Amino acid sequence: MTTLQEKNKFLSFKERRSKSLSPELISQFQQLVEASSSILKALKQEALKTLLEVGIPFSKSEDYSSINTSFIESFYQLEVQPSSQKKEAKPSLAPLLPFTHNSIVIINGKYSKEHSQLIDPIHISLLEEHSSSDKLAQLACNNQKEQNDSVAALSVLCAANPLVIDFPEHVTLKYPVHLQFIHSSHQQSLQRADTHLIIQCGTHSQVDLIAQFSNDSLTHEVMNSTTIDFAIEAEAKLSWNAIIEEKKHVRHFFKAFVRLGKAASFYGNNLVNGQHFNRQSVEAHLEEEGSYAEWNCASLVNKKAQVHQHLLFLHKVPHCNSKQLFKNILKEDSRTSVDGTVIVNEGAHHTDAQQLINNLILSDSARATNKPNLMIFADDVKCAHGATIGQLDSEQIFYLQSRGMTKHQALALLMDSFLQSTFSEIEKAEIKDWFSQKIIQLLA
Repeated sequence: MTTLQEKNKFLSFKERRSKSLSPELISQFQQLVEASSSILKALKQEALKTLLEVGIPFSKSEDYSSINTSFIESFYQLEVQPSSQKKEAKPSLAPLLPFTHNSIVIINGKYSKEHSQLIDPIHISLLEEHSSSDKLAQLACNNQKEQNDSVAALSVLCAANPLVIDFPEHVTLKYPVHLQFIHSSHQQSLQRADTHLIIQCGTHSQVDLIAQFSNDSLTHEVMNSTTIDFAIEAEAKLSWNAIIEEKKHVRHFFKAFVRLGKAASFYGNNLVNGQHFNRQSVEAHLEEEGSYAEWNCASLVNKKAQVHQHLLFLHKVPHCNSKQLFKNILKEDSRTSVDGTVIVNEGAHHTDAQQLINNLILSDSARATNKPNLMIFADDVKCAHGATIGQLDSEQIFYLQSRGMTKHQALALLMDSFLQSTFSEIEKAEIKDWFSQKIIQLLA
């Protein structure tokens, strides 16, 4: 059996327990597909195929086994309405960060040229403006063919015309690009907010992205689902830096597809302030030699909030490296889970894949679930994973108190040190400081 067959067998096993869509819902989705333009129709057809095959995830779905999924089906049943047709309230924009130079604002899944500021050479377009033979259009369709994530498929199916962000070849941006994702609505009912982006980083380019997610005037539950297709060309380098601190009404789903060319690099850095529900899913394909993928996430989770990470890193060729690092602090009745899979294809020798999960549990009722998985079909590789679950060291707390700190100050310092180490290897000082200041603010 080939490696791809092994992968498909593994993935289909993980998702085989799901609820089927109702005939009425299928009919609504089919009408949505038929009403789309030709290039969008091809993309949405693939998304619908995934939905029909995978169905609605529930508690016995392997990839959602750590999640109370009772809320998900109600969001699937909402009237099918593309984001482009939704009424929006006047948005509250975050100020442009002092170390950024460009701002791209996306409101209710749509690019807002009015609120954006572009100075550097960045090409912005809508997927509908491209031809069906366009490389990025084909990339998005191929990602849908290969995925098995029902929520991401729903997002692609119901999102507005996808935004394409193209960073040209041989461009090094001195300042990060600020991405603002805003859901703005005064609708007094359940809502679903769907966004789909395609981001390309051209050959020999270097780009840093700063992402913030926010919601305005929410009084009812919102399922906020964002899907991003990343195409990182040969010897290009892209970093994704996100702080997620949405309001308590928001159930946030994030899906990233990352495809890496020869000697290309992708760095993902994330800070999650768990107020309600957050699930991040990342699928990275290391397709040519010398490519590198990294995903780091620090989470501070309170009360009954949940933060879940689901990763698949696929090493297809020799001489590729990857790293996954997770640091979670759990308080009260909070929940976290990390489901990380690394697949090393037959012949993908000299692979180096590392995964580390550290959990700091500050309550007897908090729960952390770790599910590392290595599928290795090659020799001469270096693959390792580790997971720890612990509490704050009472001796360290005592020592800090003996030096004049209050107990609260001692606890905050130790938690700060624990979370800050997630971002210790970020090269740009202003981005590292951005994360550092936000951690200090959250622990204050």
